[in-house]
Amino acid sequence: MEMFGYDFASVLYQYFVETKQLKSLLTEFPNYHVYLDKFFSTGRHGRISWIRDIEDGDYTKASKTLADVALHSEDLNSNSKLELSIAKLSSLAGNPSRQDDDANDLLTSIEARVEVLSIQESVLEQVEGYANAETGLRYQIHSNDLISGIKDSPAHAEIVKRGLSRVAQKKQLTAEELIDVLTLMDTTTKDSRLNFFRALQVLNVPKAVTRNRTLTEKLIWRRLLLRDDWQQIVDTKLQSDSKVKAISEKTILYQTLKECAIASEQSTGSDVRDKFLSDLSTEIVLNPALLVDSALDTSKLSERFPKLDSLKLNQIESELDADTAALQNLVKNFTLGFWTQGIYSTVQASRSTDRMNVD
Repeated sequence: MEMFGYDFASVLYQYFVETKQLKSLLTEFPNYHVYLDKFFSTGRHGRISWIRDIEDGDYTKASKTLADVALHSEDLNSNSKLELSIAKLSSLAGNPSRQDDDANDLLTSIEARVEVLSIQESVLEQVEGYANAETGLRYQIHSNDLISGIKDSPAHAEIVKRGLSRVAQKKQLTAEELIDVLTLMDTTTKDSRLNFFRALQVLNVPKAVTRNRTLTEKLIWRRLLLRDDWQQIVDTKLQSDSKVKAISEKTILYQTLKECAIASEQSTGSDVRDKFLSDLSTEIVLNPALLVDSALDTSKLSERFPKLDSLKLNQIESELDADTAALQNLVKNFTLGFWTQGIYSTVQASRSTDRMNVD
């Protein structure tokens, strides 16, 4: 080893990697660990090098390495979750007093990604019943059964199909892809009706949404408001208050706002606005005309949907224009703002009453 130097050592180390002789890689030639450090410094062997970092007591470095592997090199959810769990333990071991700001930021990032993975797992539970029974292949989902609500929007339907395919294969989605699946797939079950709340959870996970957060936030609310049957709600206008309240409480908007309020109270002890509803989200709920008056920045679509070609992006833009027209109709002819304000106030009053009863 000494005679031939690093050139020979790197070839030998690569051989150990390729033949899965990891014990030999990590323990042989202890007097030449400087060569092993140089070999690992290339960044191509993070799945192995973190073990060496642990042995050396460099827990923070091990945590960074594992987090990077989980976030950028891993495809399967299960592997990523395991790597992130070990990364979290390493981060805590390397920063027991929580005084290192960089280490704290890393820990926040790790916990955020674990939360996103857990939400993706909830989608898998929802779609398992749609697996292809004929072939027995779990990853073949009858996607058309899950996108009936957007059957007239083929570009958006393709986004959901692609996302559901990865979900069924237990492969990671980006935060943006997960939000698209949550807000575009059908909400036919009680659990799936909470998907818009889950989308807001993903949106609020620190550093999860990296591509145009404002556009993504507006897309969530556009899709939510177009999902409820506002004709049914408007038809209650001359009915009793109790009837109106009962129907309003069945809307996805009400259920989403209620879950936001509960989650915020559990986290901060305060009301719905503090955590899950940004200023923009609150403004949209109280005045949905903003979604019509303030047009989407379609110049950002290629950034928001990086896997789509120019033809699909044009289709997306056309379908978004149709959604804008539908929203405009709701605002103008269904007094949408009146109803969303009422539902928002009902949620606030309900949570206030519940808190008083608990006290």
